[in-house]
Amino acid sequence: MVLRPHVLLCALFVCACAADTSSAPGAVELVRSPRDREMSPSISDEDLAAFAAGQSDFAWKLFNESLDEPANLFFSPYSLYVGLGMTWVGARGETASEMAEALHFGPDPELTHGAFNAADLALRARATQIAEQGAQPFVLRLTHGLFAQSGEHFAEPFLDTLAEHYDSGLRLLDFGEAPEDARLAINRWVEQETQGHIEELLPSGSVDVDTTLVLANTVYFEAPWSMPFDPAKSSEEPFSRLDGSQVQVPTMHRFRRTTEYMTGDGYQAVSLEHDGGMLRMIFIVPDEGLFE
Repeated sequence: MVLRPHVLLCALFVCACAADTSSAPGAVELVRSPRDREMSPSISDEDLAAFAAGQSDFAWKLFNESLDEPANLFFSPYSLYVGLGMTWVGARGETASEMAEALHFGPDPELTHGAFNAADLALRARATQIAEQGAQPFVLRLTHGLFAQSGEHFAEPFLDTLAEHYDSGLRLLDFGEAPEDARLAINRWVEQETQGHIEELLPSGSVDVDTTLVLANTVYFEAPWSMPFDPAKSSEEPFSRLDGSQVQVPTMHRFRRTTEYMTGDGYQAVSLEHDGGMLRMIFIVPDEGLFE
């Protein structure tokens, strides 16, 4: 038996303002630039490393901002990063500057969008390389749906950038005349993209006549371990909480092997590879509390 971790996340951003409407209720229209995706973005290793560092900074800050109350928290910083990068394509002036600062984007928008493209292409290439080596390829599906108000005009440079660097376009819905039909249409898209794992992302009432833009963002990940755990060796073991108390939890075991381990100021970490050796999961355990 191969133990496969499943990662599934959906993030939602809704923008609202007044807008004219013109399309029929429930109608969905795809608007996309005729330009092809740029398959060889000109991004240096140095620029790609700076992009990755900015993403990491964003991830840690978002993590800390989400710790208002003690609870289990699971999210995909990279998936959120891509979705927000797509909305940044259409931002201008103070809004664009504030987004760039919060998301740790570089000063050159074209370079940043090219880095998004290069990172996505590199991930896709790894899955192909793993299959060529005879290992079981991982499944990573990132989908980002921009749903906008029909009847609006969208600038060609905006659509060109979405197509060239994000392989995407816009789906038009009539929020003004049929907000409930629009909500159901988005939920159907999300259900399809997540292979049925999320059936109703948008609850009733979350979309109304003032909605003009919805960004729906999903990620699906599945990958086998390079050295699978044996289900027969799983057992209930004590787990120590931050307050010193213990609780019994199902714990996986496998035979002894050498793996990457490190310790630093206030934490320990271990790395476990997925099949093919091109992906790994890193577990970080703080000594006393969560990261500041």
